[in-house]
Amino acid sequence: MKPETPIIPENIDAIGYAVIDSQPGPSYEDKLLQAMRKSRSEAYTLLVEQVYGRRLALKSRSSVGGEERKEVSSSIMGELFGFTTVTHGIDGKLYSTHLSIDAKKAQEIHKYYRGEDKDKRLWWR
Repeated sequence: MKPETPIIPENIDAIGYAVIDSQPGPSYEDKLLQAMRKSRSEAYTLLVEQVYGRRLALKSRSSVGGEERKEVSSSIMGELFGFTTVTHGIDGKLYSTHLSIDAKKAQEIHKYYRGEDKDKRLWWR
C-alpha cells in the first residue's frame, strides 16, 4: 500500500496567554502592557515551535546511593516572516494573542533554513 500523503493545513495558528494580575507593575495599566508582551511572546514561541520543532536534551546521572537525577532542557530557534495577528485582547483575567502564518510559506522557510532550497530566491530576500 502506498502511504497517505500528509495533509498540510492552510494556516498554522498559535495563541499565547498571560494572566494580567500576575504581571509585574505598580498599576493595572502597567500589568496589562506586560501581559500584552508576554502573550505575544508566547504566541511567537508556539508558532516557531510548530514550524521548526523543539530540541530536547536529557541528562541522567546516577549516584553511588542509587538515586538517579534527570535534567531536561529544551530550546527552539528559528525566524518567521509573514505571520499575521488574527486577534488580541482581554479575555476575562487573561490577555490573549492569536497569530497565524500561511503553512506553505512556513514550509518554504523551514526548507530554506534546513538547506534544502538554498538556491531559490524567496519572497522575503
